[in-house]
Amino acid sequence: MISTIQHFVGALVTVLAFVLLGVYSGKKVKSVEDFSVSGRNAGGALVAGTVLGTMIGGASTIGTAQMAFIKGVSAWWFTLGGGLACLIFCVVFAKPFRQNKQITITGIILEAYGEKAAMATTFFMSVAMIVNIIPQIVSATALISSFFAFSLTAAAVMAVILMIIYVFFGGVWGTGLLGILKTVLTAGGLLVGGGMALWLFGGVEGMLASFPRYPWFSFWGEKISSDISSLTSLLIGVLSGQTYLQAIIAAKSLRSARAGTLISAVLGPLIGLGGVLIGLFMRAKHPEIIAVQALPLFVTWYLPDWLAGVVLATLLFAVIGTAAGIAIGACTILCKDVYQKLSPQTSDKNILFMFRTSIIILFAFALSIVLFSGGETVILNWSYLSHGFRGVSAFLPMITALFLRGKIEQKAAVWASVLAPLAVALWVFFQPLPIEPLFPGLFLSFCLFLWGYLKGRKQVNTTVSSGGR
Repeated sequence: MISTIQHFVGALVTVLAFVLLGVYSGKKVKSVEDFSVSGRNAGGALVAGTVLGTMIGGASTIGTAQMAFIKGVSAWWFTLGGGLACLIFCVVFAKPFRQNKQITITGIILEAYGEKAAMATTFFMSVAMIVNIIPQIVSATALISSFFAFSLTAAAVMAVILMIIYVFFGGVWGTGLLGILKTVLTAGGLLVGGGMALWLFGGVEGMLASFPRYPWFSFWGEKISSDISSLTSLLIGVLSGQTYLQAIIAAKSLRSARAGTLISAVLGPLIGLGGVLIGLFMRAKHPEIIAVQALPLFVTWYLPDWLAGVVLATLLFAVIGTAAGIAIGACTILCKDVYQKLSPQTSDKNILFMFRTSIIILFAFALSIVLFSGGETVILNWSYLSHGFRGVSAFLPMITALFLRGKIEQKAAVWASVLAPLAVALWVFFQPLPIEPLFPGLFLSFCLFLWGYLKGRKQVNTTVSSGGR
């Protein structure tokens, strides 16, 4: 628990900055389009703020330091994979996303494959997003405990209240503008902290001398298939992430969209590297601590008091912003692709009300899971599970809808959207073979889409042949 006046002054100034910017951003929300895609007028910095505001949260900071404390440099895969996904957004997906008229992943799938495939994807993506909010609540709980001597329940409830306040009025304007401030402060804090950890080690040589080379300095850790699965799940999960699609669509031009995703591709891994260095240092010097507290305790014990207050408050808002971005993505899907279809004549005001109501319900459900589990979890494991589950359900349907429109049998997309995530879930519970659950789900999805593509070509050839006669 922090205790000096400098701690609280640094934290208070930071919190006030975020609150004032949040109030300012909230005033920009006058319609659902403002709430979900910021009026399609975002520059590159706002796009990067939205992307990194969602990506750089509990998993990228506290979770990365926690995993580095447990396993070593393989913890860097999370932010490396996120950076690679942002680069793919920049090069491959920015243009087709903006050319498409839909503003949701499920809307893209609906247009190509019909309502059944879209509804299946909606359900499984929503489940995955709820799963991904859980590690953010755990991370925020650990941070709040660094400020105050609160119980798990009190800290978790406070974390959820702050998350709801963060997103309740600002929508994407909030996650974008606040994301810029959060990204600057988080990057500064983690890079300064990582540099200090390396200096305290005595440089690279001192760090290397503190651990055996394997597994601590192996990117593949002790189980290669697990690390490959984690990287794959992150890539397909981010690439099929609703909030990232909204950030790209929110850009005022294709150039702004590409600039924002490219900035994210560079900054994300650098922030993760700082977390890795801090996690390794705390394992070497303080192996007795709880792993999830590695980053908060390093900041409290080793940074100047005023800077520690700034960094801890920024990390708290980083976690809150990520949870907010996930919630916006989930609620955009539920309101645009479910509620608006059930009530097509509803007013813009009612849709905005449903956005905010569903956000409260979503956070309350995630909070109940955290409290029921007792808060004991490895943050990155939840995040990888969420990204993989979402990606298996939506990734191949999305990219085939964008690049192979009209060439794949609709039934293939329906079956893939339902059976692939179910295969992952069943594999998690029964583990019939020593293979990571992501791979059977992806393999099944690929086979179904290949079957749909071949069947679609056969139908085209049959039609051409009949026309020829």
